[in-house]
Amino acid sequence: HRGEALDAQHPGIPMLVKRAVESVDFHIRRPLLRNVVLSGGGCRFPGFRDRLHMELANIFPVEFDVNVEVAPFVTVTEVEEQ
Repeated sequence: HRGEALDAQHPGIPMLVKRAVESVDFHIRRPLLRNVVLSGGGCRFPGFRDRLHMELANIFPVEFDVNVEVAPFVTVTEVEEQ
């Protein structure tokens, strides 16, 4: 099936998060998954945060207590004023 081949070559965001989390020591994984922060315009699509949270919660054991938040939007003007 063509879609499966594309998925194998281009993993989605949940699988990329999984790879990143699994690349660090085991004792660091829980704090990482409790503090997943999304930034950028694409993460503001309706349902994006909820879907990523659901998919990560299905990938990792419940005791990892996955939490996904969207970073506050900061404009260029706000950054220049700091």
